[in-house]
Amino acid sequence: MTCERASDDVTAVVVLDPRAGEAVVATWPLDHADAPCLGDVDRLARLQLAALRMGLRVRVLHPTTALSMLLAAVGLTDLVEPG
Repeated sequence: MTCERASDDVTAVVVLDPRAGEAVVATWPLDHADAPCLGDVDRLARLQLAALRMGLRVRVLHPTTALSMLLAAVGLTDLVEPG
């Protein structure tokens, strides 16, 4: 997946369809990524679960350090797009 789908400095949520060559289904900026809370993590986890049920996947592009640390603390590092 390439990062041209979101600005290089904006944390974004991307829903991808692996059956269609990682086609972007939806994308939007993640508000207040500098100060994430467990509610944000809960919403991301629920989104990932719903996406998986539909054969899709969710990725977080350009996560802030705070968001990356929080996702790691709850075992959701697979949501973070490497690179």
